Amino acid sequence: MVVNKNSKLPTYISKLAPASSLLLYEEAWNGYPYCKTVLTNPFMGKSFKIIYETLHVGDDRGEKENALNAPPEVLKQRKVVPIDVANDKVDKYKADEDPTLFKSEKTNRGPLQGNWIETAEPVMTCYKLVTAEFVWFGMQTLVESFIHKVVQQLFTNFHRQLFCWTDQWYGMTIEDIRALEAKTAAELEELRKQEAKENGTVAAQ
Repeated sequence: MVVNKNSKLPTYISKLAPASSLLLYEEAWNGYPYCKTVLTNPFMGKSFKIIYETLHVGDDRGEKENALNAPPEVLKQRKVVPIDVANDKVDKYKADEDPTLFKSEKTNRGPLQGNWIETAEPVMTCYKLVTAEFVWFGMQTLVESFIHKVVQQLFTNFHRQLFCWTDQWYGMTIEDIRALEAKTAAELEELRKQEAKENGTVAAQ
């Protein structure tokens, strides 16, 4: 999958980088409960990579110190960032994506209020290990910090939506999910082509 990230980048990066360098190539492996996503950029080659590793752990409230078995050298650099989908601030608030207001008709779950992390049943923790590499002299620290900030907001928004859309996906079979994934991928591809056309760039396949 190819994604154009021009609109998500800071102005100082967008001005310096050619249009072709703003394309991210995404590869994903979904073997629930473990998933892995790798983002690369052909312009920067080995100098740029973002890796998301995810492990879903049921009946868990975030107690695991090293759920993804990161090696010691990674743990020394790692920063643990807890995400509370109900109480963390979001850049663009939407009432219909607010877990403190949503109650599922199908499951009777929600709303998530107060100290819900300690009391909600059933519960699952989604552990993520994000590795960002951006080797560009004079900008590495700044850009890697930006990447982690954006990724944190992305995960927060996504999981708020996931909870508030429970009644749309709860009860789906694996075949239903695969069909939805294919439909979503096709819609995203059309959107990407439209954005590329509007921006005067070529949409890579």
